[in-house]
Amino acid sequence: MAVQGIDEFRAGENPPLGDPLLKGRHVDRSVDLPVGSDHAVHLLKLLYSSLFQDGDADYNGTMVASLLASAILPTTRAYFVGNSVTDALDYGAFERLFATQGRTLVWGRHTIPGTPLFLPWQGAEAGRTDGFVQPPFGNSFQAMTGYDWDVLTLEPFDRHERDLNDKGYDEGDLASALRYIAPAFRRNPRLRVLVYARWPRMSVAGKGVVYDKVAYLDKDRGKSPLPEGLDDWQVLWNRPYTGGWDGTNETKAYFERLSATLKGATKARVETIPVGHAMAALDLQMRAGRVPGYSSVWELYNDGIHLNRAGSYLVGCAFYAAITRESPRDLSTEPYGIPNDALARAIREAVARTARKPGA
Repeated sequence: MAVQGIDEFRAGENPPLGDPLLKGRHVDRSVDLPVGSDHAVHLLKLLYSSLFQDGDADYNGTMVASLLASAILPTTRAYFVGNSVTDALDYGAFERLFATQGRTLVWGRHTIPGTPLFLPWQGAEAGRTDGFVQPPFGNSFQAMTGYDWDVLTLEPFDRHERDLNDKGYDEGDLASALRYIAPAFRRNPRLRVLVYARWPRMSVAGKGVVYDKVAYLDKDRGKSPLPEGLDDWQVLWNRPYTGGWDGTNETKAYFERLSATLKGATKARVETIPVGHAMAALDLQMRAGRVPGYSSVWELYNDGIHLNRAGSYLVGCAFYAAITRESPRDLSTEPYGIPNDALARAIREAVARTARKPGA
C-alpha cells in the first residue's frame, strides 16, 4: 500500500505551496529532524513501517515521521540577510534558543562583512556567492527563488531609502529590500518581512570609534575601559532623520520610516525587529542604577559597532520575540552563556517592553 505523494518529491525539490502538510519542507533522503523530536520520530517511523511494508519503507517512514513531527513541534523557516551586525545573532545559539522553547528553527543566511543591503543580492543575481551562506540553501538569490520561507530578515546598513549610484542602479534600502521580497513572496504569500532596527555606532564628538574587534571584552570576563567622551547614546538614537550622511540613517526615526515606506510598497507583511528600541529601554534602566554594575548600554559594545556576548543575547531575545510573537521574559540564558542573571533579566524585560504587536 502506498501513501499518495510520498514519491513525488526527491532530493533538491521543494513541495508546492498548495500542499498544507508539505508546504515549506525541503525533503531529501537525509531529512533534518526537529531538535528534541527524536523519540517522536522513532515511534512514528515504527508505526508507519508496521503498517506499510512495500516500497522504500525506511525512507518513506523517515520522511513521513519527520513531517508529522514538524507539525507537532512548531517549525519556523527563517532567512537572514545582512552583515556582521546580523551575525551578532549567533545562529547556532539562536537555534538552541528555539529548542529550549520546544520550537524548531530551520535557517539560512547570506551575510557579507560590512556590506550594505544591496550587495548580497547584486552578486547573487549575477551568479556569485560572496560572503557567507548556510547550506543547503545557498546565496540569497538561490534561497529566495528556490525555497519557501516563513520569515525574511533584512538589515539596512549605510544607505538611505533611495541611493542611485553613478550607473543609475538604486543601492537604497527600499529598492534592495524589494529585490529580496519579490521572489520570496511569490513562493509564499504568507511571508513575513522583518526589518532589523539595529543600533547607532560608538562615537566621540561625532566621530566614529576605530574598529577593533578585541577592544572591548564581555563585562563578565572583564573589559577594557570605554573611550573617554563618548557621545550620549540616547541622543544618537533619538535624532531626527535628515537624509544626509550624518549617521541619522541608523536612528529610530530612520528604521521606522523605512519600515513604514516598505509596508506601502509590497503586499508582504512588513514588521520591525526593535533591537535598537530594546537597547534604548535597557540604557535608561542602566542610567537609573537598576542594572547592577552597568551605567550605560555602551557597555554592551565589543568595539565601535559590534556587541559583546550580552549584546548578542539581547539581539537573540529581540529576534525570537519578533519571529515567534511570544514573550521573551522566560527565555533561557544557556544558549548564549550569560552568567549575570540580573543583566539577563533586565535584557529580557527591555525586549518585552519594546516588542512590537503583530503587524507593527
